[in-house]
Amino acid sequence: MRRSVDRKTGQSGVLAIKTERITGRDPDAKMTQELLPLRGGALVVGQATSGIQVYGYQHDEGDTPMLRGHCNCGSVAFEVDAEVSDVFVCHCSICRRSTGGNGVAVVIVENEAFRWLSGKESVSSWSKPDVDWQAWFCCVCGSTLPGPNDDRRMFVPAGLISHGGESLAVKHHIWVGSKAVWDEIGDSGQQHLEAFRPSVE
Repeated sequence: MRRSVDRKTGQSGVLAIKTERITGRDPDAKMTQELLPLRGGALVVGQATSGIQVYGYQHDEGDTPMLRGHCNCGSVAFEVDAEVSDVFVCHCSICRRSTGGNGVAVVIVENEAFRWLSGKESVSSWSKPDVDWQAWFCCVCGSTLPGPNDDRRMFVPAGLISHGGESLAVKHHIWVGSKAVWDEIGDSGQQHLEAFRPSVE
């Protein structure tokens, strides 16, 4: 279904969309939007004549927003139907090389609470030989994507979350013993020299 949508209010419900002032970059740019119906609302995909794309979510009145996110190019989008607050930051050397930063920040959710909204066919993965480590990423833009944490749960990179992350806070830093020499942890999250083991710590 393709139709134009008012970028400020939408045609119904509440429109939550981050446009980054697309018309400000190109005064002559025009934008069309596509509504992809979802449970409780619709995914809004905007395409400007200048080639810039924007993404957001229009949810129905009375619908409680869940966590939602997408990759850089918007090919892959997902939602989480659960209350999440704890962020885990892994500082191991493998995660550092994967992101090019001080590690990776993720939230952990039950498999039943996670849903792909679009682009599952664009999800690729790579496994590091001889190590129990695997990365999932968008084959279009390369963004790190959610993947299995264990048999029951998914990990979701916190940086992908674009809606509903107001209650998130870093609670645990893991593999701190492997962190980069320049990495200074400045928040109050509990630090673990190796993996997070709640039954022990």
